[in-house]
Formats: sequence, structure tokens, C-alpha cells
Amino acid sequence: VKFQVEEEICDIFTWKDAAFDFDSTRTAEEVQGELAAEDGAQEDVHRLSIDPQALILEAARRMDDWVQFAERIPTPYLCFRVTKKAEGLYAKTSPYNQRIIKLIRDGRTLETVVKLSCLGRFNVYKSVVRFLDDGWISPYPSSELKLLASDHRTYDRFADALFIYRRLLELATLDDEKQELERNIEDTVDQILRLKAAGRRP
Repeated sequence: VKFQVEEEICDIFTWKDAAFDFDSTRTAEEVQGELAAEDGAQEDVHRLSIDPQALILEAARRMDDWVQFAERIPTPYLCFRVTKKAEGLYAKTSPYNQRIIKLIRDGRTLETVVKLSCLGRFNVYKSVVRFLDDGWISPYPSSELKLLASDHRTYDRFADALFIYRRLLELATLDDEKQELERNIEDTVDQILRLKAAGRRP
């Protein structure tokens, strides 16, 4: 949990045109009371010991890397293909790399790889850039992304399908194509809401 919290805070420093406030005077009990007042439920508040100065220094250290990542990975909605080189070395590489490669092999979007790997956004992006440089992965062909999104829907991976449709909408130039993608997005969002209502993760 501590690692996830630290990663989320470091992510804040990558936001553009954002503002946030750090208040060291509030107690856990005060936060718990505010959460309960908002949704009427008693929320658990976990106490963590985090050095804010060290965390800010780490976030600042990562900034130069994030600039380079953004040049190579312009959107978290990208998908990649695993190359024959990576398949040949898969059994010999570290469990850390295997976890990321397996998710990429399944056609998962980068955003989903970050969430399911539990390795942190910075670490995943750093590994993906290294995989690209080493020839372990290559970008998924744009012409095949619709089919990939359809496959994700078949296996109830609606979050991945939604990310891919959003990426395709960014790239679309024809009105008919945009309208079709908007319909796909709307239908996929409905499916996600149904799964969440049923207590399942999309």
C-alpha cells in the first residue's frame, strides 16, 4: 500500500496545469470523518509513514525521465506486440520483466499493464522504453486495433477495449469513423457500468 501511495503522489508531479495542497496538520480521524460525511459510510483509514521531502526529491529526479518517456510513449492507450526475440528470451529474463511481457503479449493497453502489474507507472514506462530499444516489443499496427478491441470485449476486458477505442478516436479523420467509434465507446462504457454493478472488475 505504501508503494502505491508513493507512486500516486509521484504521478501528481507529472500533471500539467494542476495544483494540489499538502496539509500536515490534519489527523487520520479528521480525514475518516470527512469521508464518512461524504458517502455516509465508515471508511478505513490506513496510517503510513512517508518522508515527504524524500518523496518530493524522488519525483523531481524522475521529471527528466518523464520528458523522454513522453516522446516515446505519447499516450497510455498504446498497445504493443512481443517480438520473436523477446519470446526466445522470455524464460531467461527476470520475473519482473516476465510480468510486464505477459500482459503486453495479451494485447493489454499500457494503462492496464500499469494497473495489473502493480509495479508502478514509472517502472513500467521505463521497462517499455527499454523493451522498445532492445527490440523486445513493437507498436501494435493501427489497422488491427479494432479487431484487438473486439477480442478484449469478447473476454470481458472492456477497460482495454475502451482505451483502444479512445486512441482510435484520437487518430480518426472521417466523420463516419468517428461516429462509429463514439458508439463503440458508449456501448463499452455501458458494459463497464454493468460489470461494476455486478461487483466485477472490467
